[in-house]
Amino acid sequence: MPDLPVVCTLGPQALTTRREGLLADLVRHAETHEELDNGHRFTFAATDEALAIILKTVTSERHCCQFLRFQITVE
Repeated sequence: MPDLPVVCTLGPQALTTRREGLLADLVRHAETHEELDNGHRFTFAATDEALAIILKTVTSERHCCQFLRFQITVE
């Protein structure tokens, strides 16, 4: 992966909307949240609803914040 600039392409209002909407919804669905040295780790119940919100979040975030790296493990 090339080094991409750490920059979000959302404007201030869109960023606020994202944080209060989609990202808040993702965090609400998380069973655990762990801050790591290089990011965050969330765990979710193995449900279709949780997987759908994860996919929706990753899809949205990869368009505005191309520097982010996501790793999803489904067991």
